[in-house]
Amino acid sequence: MKPIQAIKFVTTKALQSAKFYFIIYCLLIFFVSFSTLINMFIFKGIIDGSIYLIFVWFVYEITTKLLTRYGEYLWNLIDLKLTIFNTADFVDKLETLDLANFENPKTFDKIWRSFNRIPWQIRAYLYSAIQFTSQLIVLS
Repeated sequence: MKPIQAIKFVTTKALQSAKFYFIIYCLLIFFVSFSTLINMFIFKGIIDGSIYLIFVWFVYEITTKLLTRYGEYLWNLIDLKLTIFNTADFVDKLETLDLANFENPKTFDKIWRSFNRIPWQIRAYLYSAIQFTSQLIVLS
């Protein structure tokens, strides 16, 4: 149950920080995943002897590559906005702590470890969830 809670948390944070980019990115990734079915039908047509499908396949491959690269660009934008949003949120929460909390080594260590994990841990969870869903679409 904890992985599902983590996915909900990072999805909520992504929607709060970069809602438009995140929705476009998810739609783009899922569209590219669904397009693997088109690839299978094109190869079936090529095997059956339709020569014009080679041109369709060429256009399909170029379009897929462009959409994938655009998805990577959007992912970088989402990553940047997510890191800035979460770091600002973390710093705002740190401002509410008393100075005595920073003198405790265990508390300071937790704060330091949390601060170092913000840029990569949320991004890794979110990216893994999106890619897992994308691969489920491809395999279905």
